[in-house]
Amino acid sequence: MALAYGLMNKKAGFTLIELLIAIGLVGMIILAITAIDVASRRFLNTTNYEAQVQSEASPVVGRIVKDISMAYGQYGNSGITLTGTNLIEIRRLDDAPATYADFNDDPRIKYTYNPAGFYITRETSTCSSCPWSSAEVIARNIQACTFSQGTDSTVSISITARRTADGSSVSFENPLVTLETSVSPRSNSLN
Repeated sequence: MALAYGLMNKKAGFTLIELLIAIGLVGMIILAITAIDVASRRFLNTTNYEAQVQSEASPVVGRIVKDISMAYGQYGNSGITLTGTNLIEIRRLDDAPATYADFNDDPRIKYTYNPAGFYITRETSTCSSCPWSSAEVIARNIQACTFSQGTDSTVSISITARRTADGSSVSFENPLVTLETSVSPRSNSLN
């Protein structure tokens, strides 16, 4: 009877060790889920910033490409003048008849990258001897911008941008996005 009494008094339950192991396993599962959530949110934010930077910088690249493609030169001159890697000057053909003497009255466009201020400006002039108009800032938060010209007069453009968190100062934890393209001036297809 004593044996039967001992078996009947044994209560079903968890020992302290079993309880500690269960709490530890639940904690590791919650930690893993939290780590996955944090990583996915960081990836989503990075992708979102990259998309925003690309959507802000693409129209700028498109505008520069359009102006370069409209450049016109004659007698081995492509109509493009590069000063270093941060400044490009583009001569566009006006509506007057194209004669060599007529090129002095053609409008010009100048794009300048300012590395100290992280922006690109666009200036225009109505003729080669006319003064440049006031500079219009067409892109901000530009970390790098280079223009280069190949032997075939093809112009390569590379713009690296970083989006700011609040629009006022560059946030260096946000990712860099680089847009690169090449374009041939119209003069290459006409010569």
